[in-house]
Order: sequence, then structure tokens, then C-alpha cells
Amino acid sequence: MPPGKTTQKARSDSARAALLKAGRKLFGKDGFISTSVNGIAAAAGMSKSGLLHHFASKAALFEAVFEEEEKRLVALVAAKAGEAPNARERMRQGSRALLDALNDPMSRQIVLIDGPAVLGWTVWRRIEGDHGIALIEATLEEAHAEGSLARLPGRAFSRMFLSALHEGAFSIIEDETQRPAVETMLDRMIEGLFAGD
Repeated sequence: MPPGKTTQKARSDSARAALLKAGRKLFGKDGFISTSVNGIAAAAGMSKSGLLHHFASKAALFEAVFEEEEKRLVALVAAKAGEAPNARERMRQGSRALLDALNDPMSRQIVLIDGPAVLGWTVWRRIEGDHGIALIEATLEEAHAEGSLARLPGRAFSRMFLSALHEGAFSIIEDETQRPAVETMLDRMIEGLFAGD
């Protein structure tokens, strides 16, 4: 690639990263509806037209921010769960790590509150499938390979388990004393899956 094009791409990547960072901060703090394109552009150090050069609309920027947040959460959960000795325990540790992560007000606003409403059912499910659900399925495949899970339960279980995690996070947000009960219910789902063999 010619040097000029490399520099142009680096500038474009840098501008996009600045927009994603500013978008996460403002969407996470103020919510999608209360966040303006002008506000994000200013926070990223560029004009509104500069923002619209990279993202066609506020909704398009939010979708990119949401997907980056999903990737960040999956990486965080995978790192925490990776410390466990087997797939069953990785599911337990991973579920606790996600509950912790979703206790962050910015993540909660982007992933749990605005995500489904702004993106719509189809896009939201696709992104969830590519990241959170994919991690659950990968862990179940590891359990199958280890021999601790005789049959893979299919995508329906992964979707239901992630939904349970989201609802558990909401329960804890509403009343933090519910955390032990939420963890117990998630553990029972995991134990039921493995015992069901």
C-alpha cells in the first residue's frame, strides 16, 4: 500500500476509534435518546459532518458502539472464566463475571436498556448471537470435548441462559440483596444441564 494511503487509513481508523470512545461515554451516560450527534462529534474532536462521514446516522454509530461493548464484555468474561479448571466451572465463573460487568451503569445502559430498543429485534439478536451466545456455545462445546457433557443442548439453551443472565443482572440492579439468589438459580441451570445427561 502506498505511504499516502497508509496514512489516510490510519487517520480514518483513529477518527473512528475516537467516535466509538465518545459514543460509548455519552450513550452510556445519557442514553441514546438524550445523546446528540453534535455532542458526540464535539467529544471526539470533530465536526458533525466528520462523524457522518464515518457513520451514516446516530443509530449506525450506536450499533457499532453496541457491538464493541459486546466484544469487550465477552473478552472480559472469557478472561475471568478462563481461570476455571473445567467447562462447567467456566460457565459458573463466566456468569458471575457478566453479572459484575453489567453492574456498570454504562454497560447496562448500552447493552440492556438501549440495545434492544434502538437496534430492533433482528439486529440485536444477530449481534448477541455473534458474541455472547457464541461464547456460551463455545463453552458447551468445550464441555462436550472434555466428556462432561454427553450431548450439546443447541442454541435454544444458550439464548435462554443469556436471557437469564440479563434478567438476573436487572434483579441485582433493582435490589443488590438478590445477588445470592440469582447466582443460585444460574448454578441450578448449569447443574441441571450437566446432570441432564
